[in-house]
Amino acid sequence: MKEQKKEEIVWDKKKIIIFLAAIFLLLLGAYELKSIILGESSNPKISQIVDKQNVKGIKIEESPQQSLKNNVTEQINNLKEEAQNINIVDIASSS
Repeated sequence: MKEQKKEEIVWDKKKIIIFLAAIFLLLLGAYELKSIILGESSNPKISQIVDKQNVKGIKIEESPQQSLKNNVTEQINNLKEEAQNINIVDIASSS
């Protein structure tokens, strides 16, 4: 029988470290890109602080749909009040 020599596999530590660092940087870049595209803050504490701030003196105007809805509701309520105040006797005697 012939003796077979087993070859040892030599690991190049420098290449392994460079490869792992490149993978880490790619994953970090993908995460940041996702945050930019989706508009999420990478630091949620900052967004929570901004949401909790109370700014005084700024009046938020109603949207046109909201103001239109309020106007229609007010007019309907006015018509209901006028309908309740109609005197049926006056209408019947005038015709």
